[in-house]
Amino acid sequence: MVLDELRKLFLVIIPLILVFSFTSCKKKEGEEAEIKFAKTGSVAPEFTLKDINDKNVSLSDYRGKVVLIEFWATWCPPCRASIPELVTVYNKYRAKGFTILAISVDEGQDVQKKLVAFAKESGMTYPVLLADRNATFQYGVNSIPHTFIVNKEGIIKNQYLGYQRGISETLSKEIEVLL
Repeated sequence: MVLDELRKLFLVIIPLILVFSFTSCKKKEGEEAEIKFAKTGSVAPEFTLKDINDKNVSLSDYRGKVVLIEFWATWCPPCRASIPELVTVYNKYRAKGFTILAISVDEGQDVQKKLVAFAKESGMTYPVLLADRNATFQYGVNSIPHTFIVNKEGIIKNQYLGYQRGISETLSKEIEVLL
């Protein structure tokens, strides 16, 4: 009887763990225990980061455009799943004043070279940037993907944590209103 109860509990817990693990990825255990999140309705924190071509890119460079900022990593399955949808949204709206800044939290040796190859393979023609601790802290990123929608005036209008199948439709509706 106890064994049957444990089996039932196991069958409930495992699917929950799998669902959570495929909706977002933890960045690192124990890092910044208390984080102040960038809030919807507030000014998006400014940053200047290197892109994968070693060029400095600042959020302020895109003032006057609608910007989707996504913190992500190549090792994160939900992040990888979101890329085709982001590519679709980018291609649909880039000529109308929209861009994506994909901020990678990947680390390690040859990360820049790895990201160049990954971006090309994945069709990421929008800017891919290398995160730093300051940017991830200011945006309160402790799991990925973490996406922010910033309007033309630099105000965070919405944010999404984790991957949601069909997010391109949701994002399209939101972007159309902001453009």
